Amino acid sequence: MRNLRKLTLLAVVAVAAMAAIAPSAFAQNITVTDEATGNPCPAVSPSDSSEFPLNSAVTGGCVAHAINTEGLVILTAHIFGVESTDSQCTNEFTARLGGNGEGYLTNVSLTGAACSRRPCGTAAGATEAWEAHGEETTSTSARLEAHFCVENVGGGGRQTCHLFVPFREDPAGGSHLYEFGTASGAEARTEIACEGFTGFRAEVSGHWKSETNSLEVLHSL
Repeated sequence: MRNLRKLTLLAVVAVAAMAAIAPSAFAQNITVTDEATGNPCPAVSPSDSSEFPLNSAVTGGCVAHAINTEGLVILTAHIFGVESTDSQCTNEFTARLGGNGEGYLTNVSLTGAACSRRPCGTAAGATEAWEAHGEETTSTSARLEAHFCVENVGGGGRQTCHLFVPFREDPAGGSHLYEFGTASGAEARTEIACEGFTGFRAEVSGHWKSETNSLEVLHSL
């Protein structure tokens, strides 16, 4: 009986740990198909085990270009409880995704007079791509996870962070054009998790739309 209680306790702890680290207990990768053929998009290379390859090294997949459409992408920093606006940027990127929703954001640009961040590697002419994958949480909702790397415009300050951004088919944009956004409303924010900074957390607000309908996202839930 004592051993049974121990096994039960271990099982409860294990389930709790999984729930704590999983973004969603029911999330699963989206299925992405080529708009023109209806076939699954080809795999993206390199595999997602390479988090920040060079833009020039990323091939395959289906490609869609997106740009922020309303105001600026705003990064808000909280350092030991003190809030400040870290950066305000115009942002665009190319999403390159395989049929399983795995891929990268390439050719990422962060620009603007009040933009204090840039993609890692920019100064050296070797800009890094950002690992990304899409996942669905219900039969009608999905989100894009990006593992991204930015540095100070003046050099140094490399930061790697995770961000989850909801997306859906753009109701005003036509078939298989998508919009991405942290939430509705100008002040809506999504928290991001950055690595290696004690007492630091950050939030981002933004709204993006795809400009090409070269791929289709299928739901299976």
